[in-house]
Amino acid sequence: MPSPRPVRPLILVPIDPASDQIGGIQSFIRGFVKWAPDDFDPEFVGVSADPERRPLGRWLTVAVEGRPVRYFAIGRIRDLDRRNRIPLALTYTLALLRRDAAIGTRGRILQFHRAGVPLAFLRDRQPKIQVVHLNVGDIYGQRGESRWRAVPGLYHRVEDLTLPRMDRVFVVNEAGVAFYRSRHPRLADRFEFLPTWVDETIFFRRPEDERSSLRAELAAALGLPAGARMVLFVGRLEQQKDPELAVDAFAVTLGAVQNACLLVVGAGTLRQETERKVAASVHADRIRFLGSRPRPEVARLMNSADALLLSSRFEGMPITVIEALACGLPVVATNVGEVPRLVVDGVTGRLAADRSAAALADGLAWVLARPPGALAEACVATAARYHAAPTLAPFYEAHYRLAARAGTG
Repeated sequence: MPSPRPVRPLILVPIDPASDQIGGIQSFIRGFVKWAPDDFDPEFVGVSADPERRPLGRWLTVAVEGRPVRYFAIGRIRDLDRRNRIPLALTYTLALLRRDAAIGTRGRILQFHRAGVPLAFLRDRQPKIQVVHLNVGDIYGQRGESRWRAVPGLYHRVEDLTLPRMDRVFVVNEAGVAFYRSRHPRLADRFEFLPTWVDETIFFRRPEDERSSLRAELAAALGLPAGARMVLFVGRLEQQKDPELAVDAFAVTLGAVQNACLLVVGAGTLRQETERKVAASVHADRIRFLGSRPRPEVARLMNSADALLLSSRFEGMPITVIEALACGLPVVATNVGEVPRLVVDGVTGRLAADRSAAALADGLAWVLARPPGALAEACVATAARYHAAPTLAPFYEAHYRLAARAGTG
């Protein structure tokens, strides 16, 4: 449904779209920009991870997935490996409440990705879309890292204020859709399940001879033994992803697969704690912390590894799992969120019987006992159901339907 004039989404979320920070929301937004139709003109109000190169308080043009995007930084990200005393989402929302005329909304479709941020736009009459990236029951539950868990009543109150002002709410977890429809029956038709997708131009299975070369080059670069079986962890080093459980599971796995190694990709407030734990262990020489990496480099790592390990406490529909499968990489994971939709036990990897180091280690040992590539065909076929353009089509369609209203108010 092409629009007679440009569709102008204004993306409002406290991230830096020009950084290499790893995370589901970051990947969602990059993919949304990359695959948007030609008549979409997305703009972004976020924060800056590099104020010298991307200064605060003025509109800039940055490249997001090769596409120029206008970007306004209203705050800054400090050290990703340290927890802020005041949550970034709160300081960002307060900054939006104090925003100046440079951040106009007329003619835009407001797109939100964090609870609370819409509070700054309660009186704005422009059309609005909310994306919920997790099962809301987990966001503030006992398993969660979110500070909302201390005040769940306040979280509900915020949603009671903001959700009725949303024209559409997309949720990347079917249980989340059911939760919202039950809690807000009058708004039931506004909630829709939106699966996570994979950018198949970046994440795809390389030919076996190229994969062998990548494995050898990576082992040499990291000082690992030739022929080492590589387990990959990709994600934010936060409570939700539980990197310490991943390390514990890997330690148990070494009892069965002595030539295994663990590569940890990502940053977060648990990095220093996890690194200290590894340094004090007897298997420190088998684990490497690689920090955040650009997505093409993550794809190369996935084409070099033998298994992806997901130790999360909770999830929506983790994009990392689909990216790994697209590279032919089997996944060993906790049974959370939409993971069982992707990881078919014994076909595309293993689902842990429970969320324990022993159960995850059993899954890793099972996968690593098989020759490289043994599960690749099934993995790639599963990921092919979630290629970016067709999966995102309903999301773009919602913007087209709302575009006629943008510009009033």
